[in-house]
Amino acid sequence: MVNSNASYERNFSEWLAKQVSPAQLSAIYLAFTEINKFCLSRKILKKPLFETDNLAILLNVRETVEHSKIFAFTYKKQKSTMIMAIQYYYRFIKETQKADSSAEPQHVSNIELKGQEQKAPLNAAITTQKMPLTTSSKKNNRLNFIEWLNKRDVPTGNIFVILSSLKHCSERMKAEKLIDDDIYHIMSTETMKAAHSFLLADTSFINADLRKRKQLSNALNLYLEFFNEQLTQSTSHIINDTRSETSSSAISTISEIDRLLCDDVFLPLRLALKNANISTIEELKALKLWVFMNQNNLYSISTRQAILTKVQHLLDPEVTENSALLFELHCGMSVYYGSTPAKAFLHFCEDTAKKYPLIFRSLLDKPIDSAFDVKISHSPESDSFIRMENPTCYIKADLADDSIISAVEGIMKRCEGISPSVSIKDPDVLLAESSLSKVSSEKNSAIPICSVHTHSEQKSESTNLEQIEEIEKIVLNADMSGTTYDCLSQTLNLTMVATKTLVQQCKHIVEIKGRLYHEKAFVDWDDGANQMCLIIEKLMQKNNGYVSAVQLYDYARAEMNMFLNDNDVNDERSVYEIAQHLFEKNSFGNNHYSFTGKAHISEPEKAISSNFDIICKFSEDQGGIFREEDLSEYLVTIGIKAGNLRTQMHLNKEPEFFFYEPGTIISAKSMGIDNSWKESVGLALRNLLNDADDHIILREIQPVWFESLPSLPEHRHWTPLLLQYILRFYGEELGAKTITAMKSQSMDTLHAMLVKYDGPIQNFGDAVISYLIENEIGQRSFESEELRQLLVKSGMIQGNELIGNIPKALAKDERFAWDAKGENVTIRV
Repeated sequence: MVNSNASYERNFSEWLAKQVSPAQLSAIYLAFTEINKFCLSRKILKKPLFETDNLAILLNVRETVEHSKIFAFTYKKQKSTMIMAIQYYYRFIKETQKADSSAEPQHVSNIELKGQEQKAPLNAAITTQKMPLTTSSKKNNRLNFIEWLNKRDVPTGNIFVILSSLKHCSERMKAEKLIDDDIYHIMSTETMKAAHSFLLADTSFINADLRKRKQLSNALNLYLEFFNEQLTQSTSHIINDTRSETSSSAISTISEIDRLLCDDVFLPLRLALKNANISTIEELKALKLWVFMNQNNLYSISTRQAILTKVQHLLDPEVTENSALLFELHCGMSVYYGSTPAKAFLHFCEDTAKKYPLIFRSLLDKPIDSAFDVKISHSPESDSFIRMENPTCYIKADLADDSIISAVEGIMKRCEGISPSVSIKDPDVLLAESSLSKVSSEKNSAIPICSVHTHSEQKSESTNLEQIEEIEKIVLNADMSGTTYDCLSQTLNLTMVATKTLVQQCKHIVEIKGRLYHEKAFVDWDDGANQMCLIIEKLMQKNNGYVSAVQLYDYARAEMNMFLNDNDVNDERSVYEIAQHLFEKNSFGNNHYSFTGKAHISEPEKAISSNFDIICKFSEDQGGIFREEDLSEYLVTIGIKAGNLRTQMHLNKEPEFFFYEPGTIISAKSMGIDNSWKESVGLALRNLLNDADDHIILREIQPVWFESLPSLPEHRHWTPLLLQYILRFYGEELGAKTITAMKSQSMDTLHAMLVKYDGPIQNFGDAVISYLIENEIGQRSFESEELRQLLVKSGMIQGNELIGNIPKALAKDERFAWDAKGENVTIRV
C-alpha cells in the first residue's frame, strides 16, 4: 500500500500496457483525464484518481461512470471508453492490494473487513481453507439449517415444505451441471451466488416457482441467508490464517475470461464457460455465444440479449478506441459507430435484427433492393467477412460507402416502410467539423455548441417551423371535418413528399383513415390519451409485450366509451391510429411502441408484424414447447382469429416449428439448431444406421439412442416424431430420411421407417418387401387386412392406420398385384 500522496500512475501504465493494444492504451488514457475532472468537481474523488486506492471510493467512481445520467449526457461518445478505463483501474488496484496482502501478511482489522477491498481475497480464502460451513457433511449442514429455521420459529410443516423446495432447487442445479451433489454441499460463495442468480433467471425454475406459489424462491432465499450467516461466523476463525495464503500464485490462476467478465452479472456465464473448459479470449471469440447461452439455459431472453451485447463490446476493440477515430453511420436520428464503414453497418444490422427479427432473417442470402453488391449471408463466402451474432450471419468487410447507404435505405424500407436520410461520415470529416465547432464556440462563448448553425441552416430551420405552424393552423381550422394531404399540398404549394414529411413533424396532428385532425379538435383529448395509456400498459403487461388492434378496440369501447362517443370514433382502425399517434409518433407518457399492419402493437425491440410473429413470441414465452390448443386459446384471448394454426405456423414449409408429439409443438429456435448441432445429429444417425444395415423401423429405435442427440429445452426427451420432422427439412444434409406410408396422412402421423438418404429403400413398397425378406416371411399372397395387420405387428403402422387404404398406399408399385376389388394382393419379389 502506498502513502496517501503517492501515485499509482507509473505502475498502472506498465500493467495496462500488458492488457490492451497500443491504440486502446491511448484512448483509455485520454478517458482518465475527463473522469478525473468530472469526479473531482463533484467531490466524488477527494484527491486525483491515480492517488486513490480506496476500493469503496473507486466503486463510487465506477458507479458514476456507468450509471450517472449527468455523466452520460456530458460524455455521450466517450462513455464506453470511460467505462472500460475505470474497470481496468479498479481491477489494477484490487490486484495490487491482493499482492500486497500476500507478500506482507498482517493483522486485518474489523474496519478493514467491512471495506469492498477485502471481498476478493476473503472469497479466495473461503474456497480453499477448511472451515465449519464447508467441511460439515451434508447431513450436518441440513441439520444446522433446520436448527436455524427452528430458532426463527418456523412451523414444522413449513420446514418440510422448505426442505422439499430446496431438493427441487438442487435437482435443477444438478441438471444444469452447476453443482455435482446438492445445495448442502456448496462450498464457495461464488458458486452459491452463481447458482442463486441462475435459478432466479431460469425460465423453467420461474415457471415451476409460480406453480408452487413462490415456495421455491422463498426456500432458496432462506438458505442463502443461512449460508451467509454461517460464512460470517466461520470467517472470524480463519481470517488471519487465510490472508497469508492469498498469494500471487493464486492470482495467476485466474483465467483470461475471469478477468474480462469480472462483473457479478456474468457469474452464471463464467461458471458455464468453466464447465465447458473455455478459458481463453480466443476460445470465447470463436464461440457462438447466443447459442451457448441458449443451450445452457442461461438468463432470460431479454437478459441474454443484454449479456450478449456487453460481452461483444468487451471483445470488440473498436468500442475502446477514441470515438473521434470511428466512422459514423447516420440513419435518421440514429447514429452507429465502427472502426470501418462495414462495422458501423454491422451495428446497424444488429439493432435492426433486435427490432424486427423475422423481417431481418428474411433478408439473409438475398441482394438488398438496389444494393446488389450487399448481401448478408448465413456463412462467409471468403476470408474478408465480419461476423454478427443473433442471428449468426456475415457481412463483407470492405463494403463501399454508397453500397452501405443503399442497403440501409432498402432495409429501413422493408422493416419500417420509411425512407430516412442516410449518410456516412469518416473520421477526417468529423475531426474537421469538431475543430470548426471548437473555433465557433470560442468566438461565441455565450452560445452553446449545439446551437451554432450556418446562416442557411438557420433559415431552413426557421422556414420549417413556420410551415409546421401554418399546417397546424390549417388542420385546426378544419375542426372535426379534418383535411387531407392533397389539400395541404395544394394550399402550401409543396410536393406530396415534403407535405408528409412536415406533417410527421407536427406533434399535434393525428392521421385517422387518411384524414388529418388536430388534437385540440377532439373533446377531452388529454383525458382520452391518459385512458388509452392505461389500457395499453395493462394489455402490454397482460400479454407480455403485445396488443392486437381487436383487443385494443374491445377494451377502449368498455373503458373509454364516453371519449369515443363524444368524438364519433366507432371503429377499430380509428382507435388503432389514435394509439399509433400517441405512442409511435409522440411516445406519450414516455411509452414507445411499434405499430405494424394496422393490426399489431408491440415492444419496439420485439416488433411484431404478422400472426407468425405472434406465434413465435408465444412460443418463446412458453420456453419453446407448447400445445396447439393452448396457442389457439391464447390467440382468441388477444383477439386474433386462430384459423388454420398449422398453416400459420408454416408447418411442413419452413424449419421454424416441428411436431414434438401429436398436438405438441417445439420451436427450432429453442433447440439451438446450428452447424455443430447438425454435426452431432448427423453423427448419431450414421452410427444408428450403420448398426441397423441402413434402415430401421422408427418405433423400434431404442430410447437410449436418443440420449446421444443434443439436449432439448426443459430437459425433454427426444421423440421419433420430432426426429421425423427434423429430417423433413435437414434429411439430405444429415444423410437420412423417413419413409411414409401415404402422403395424405396427417402431419403428426409417425412414418414407417428411418433409412439412409441414398440407401436402397426409397419408398413404402421397398420397406414392406425388406421386412418380409429380413424376417423370412415366405408368404407372398395376402388379403388386404391380413397384410395391414402384419405391418401393424412390424411397427411400421399403428392401430387403425391405413384401414381400407393399403391398396392405395401400394397402388403405383408394380411388385404388388391387386385384384379388381383391392381385397387380395400377390407380392412379386
